[in-house]
Amino acid sequence: MVRPHTAMGVAKAAGDVLSLRAHLRRATNLVAALRGFEAERIVVGREIAAYGQQLGRSSMR
Repeated sequence: MVRPHTAMGVAKAAGDVLSLRAHLRRATNLVAALRGFEAERIVVGREIAAYGQQLGRSSMR
């Protein structure tokens, strides 16, 4: 779960759009584009979620 501590919603959405556009332009078909996009952005999403959890833990001390 992504916590609100990161305030990354708009920035992540913008990154997602730019990434999707790049994958759509490079790929030979839609399935390949979506797979590449997902592989790239899932890492970013997990990093943001982990960062938010870290911030949440540190604010409870």
